[in-house]
Amino acid sequence: MLDYLHSFQLSTLDWVLVVLGALFVGMSKGGLPGISGLAVWMYVKVFGAKESVGMLVSVLICADLFGVVIYRRHADLAFVKRMLPFLISGTLVGTLVFVLLPGAFYQHFIGAILLLLVFFHFGTKRLHPEPPEPPDPQPAERSKLVERTVGVCSGSFSMLANAGSVLLVAYLIRLGLPKLVFLGTFASLILISNVVCLPLHWAIGSVTLNDLPLSFALGLLSLVGVVAARLLVAVIPQKLFEAFIWTVVVLAGLELLF
Repeated sequence: MLDYLHSFQLSTLDWVLVVLGALFVGMSKGGLPGISGLAVWMYVKVFGAKESVGMLVSVLICADLFGVVIYRRHADLAFVKRMLPFLISGTLVGTLVFVLLPGAFYQHFIGAILLLLVFFHFGTKRLHPEPPEPPDPQPAERSKLVERTVGVCSGSFSMLANAGSVLLVAYLIRLGLPKLVFLGTFASLILISNVVCLPLHWAIGSVTLNDLPLSFALGLLSLVGVVAARLLVAVIPQKLFEAFIWTVVVLAGLELLF
């Protein structure tokens, strides 16, 4: 085991960042949105820009499985099936862009994605402060063009920077789905997207078979972050905490961008 860990040639600080990043991924699934942006920044610093995307996929899959297990009965499966071909198409487009973009530029690209994540978060939150939960919900009419565009873009963003959830959240909120349907549908879509991304990252070399045991172990650790987030939400004013997290995410994005 020690020989395996030593093969990554990481410093003590690197390991601290890797573990914290996994915990932050779980915390983002446990009710503290935005904190996963710090995980993206940490993994870029430890593994490099392109390699960090591949390493995070398995961590995200484990955390997403937790959400699917909890909310699977509430997912709009018909909607998930309609989105599936466009999500997959998006991951293929993202793979092409991933390969074509030079590694030296990719860190700046991820920084731009982090800042875009912040923009989408506050844009959708301003329009819809909470996911709607009316007693007799009337979801918004679904434009096929918008739906397909969101699917392709979300798949691309997932492949490029593990950021496909941003667009999905914005679109699902716009549809006005009941809260449990929103959570179940989102969890299912983002899990499928990440599962599709994993073999593509392996095929292009951003993650290797040697990386997977560590990556999945960190994914299991992310479940601790889910529980920790629940505890933090109970004792810390969430608005204050989120304001701090989003501020740090902006700084992290700017640091990568410039």
